[in-house]
Amino acid sequence: MKISNPDMIKLSEIKQYFLEPPHSFKLYTHALPQAEEAINIISKYPRLLHSVDNMKQSLQVMHDLQKNMDALQKEMKIFARLFNSVNQ
Repeated sequence: MKISNPDMIKLSEIKQYFLEPPHSFKLYTHALPQAEEAINIISKYPRLLHSVDNMKQSLQVMHDLQKNMDALQKEMKIFARLFNSVNQ
């Protein structure tokens, strides 16, 4: 099943946000819902389910890094790299 255009656009927006996370004291509150949305989108496509487990692990790490901005930004970049398997 091919990823729909609206889903691909949204995933691209989320990936870009995670590759270049802003310096914001509200980063955690903005990043987590977007990560959850990406996981929900990817979960709709059976061929991408292998990516979901890795994304969920990364999401848990982000939860744990709530107060460590630098580490959170690094984990966000790791999460964004997980999108590479989606495009294949």
